[in-house]
Amino acid sequence: MDLKGTMKNEVEKMMEDVFHLYSDIDQKIGSLDRITQINRLYEELQGHLDGLSTDEVEQIENQIKSTLKRLLTFSENMKVVKALKKALDGHEETGNPTKAH
Repeated sequence: MDLKGTMKNEVEKMMEDVFHLYSDIDQKIGSLDRITQINRLYEELQGHLDGLSTDEVEQIENQIKSTLKRLLTFSENMKVVKALKKALDGHEETGNPTKAH
C-alpha cells in the first residue's frame, strides 16, 4: 500500500474514532439531562412536601399503608385463584371437565 493510501486509512480511522467519541459524549449528555430532570422533579416534590403539615403527611402515610395492605390482600387472593385454576386445569386433563368451553 502506498503512503497516500496509508494516510487515507489513518484519517478514516481517526474520523471513526472522533465519531464514536462524539456519540459517547452525546449519550452522556442525554444521561445528564435525565439526571437534571430527576433532580428538578425531586426539588418540586420537596417543595410540595415542605408545604404539608405533619398531620397531612401522617394522613398520606396512612393512606399509602392502607393501599399496600389492600394490594397484599389482593395478591394473596390471586395466589388462591391461581392454585384453584391449576387444580381445575389438572382435573380437566384427567378427562373430568369441570367447566364448559
